[in-house]
Amino acid sequence: MRLGVFDVARLILHADQTRGRRHTTLKGERRLGKQSRQHAQREAEPWLLMVCQQMAQVSAGQVVAIYRRWMQIELGGSAI
Repeated sequence: MRLGVFDVARLILHADQTRGRRHTTLKGERRLGKQSRQHAQREAEPWLLMVCQQMAQVSAGQVVAIYRRWMQIELGGSAI
């Protein structure tokens, strides 16, 4: 291992396009609740993912799909 060599990991920057979804109240107005705003902010943030060189054959889309599934499990508190 040499110092100064940075090919030990691969970085993937992923940002989903907005889907135009808006949570609304029964009156049809946009929701203003704290939890709704937090969820919207979390979904709008881009992901910077780092994968090791052993996963070089895995495409960026597959890495994002794996991470998305993992986050669903973590945030939902469910176990498979």
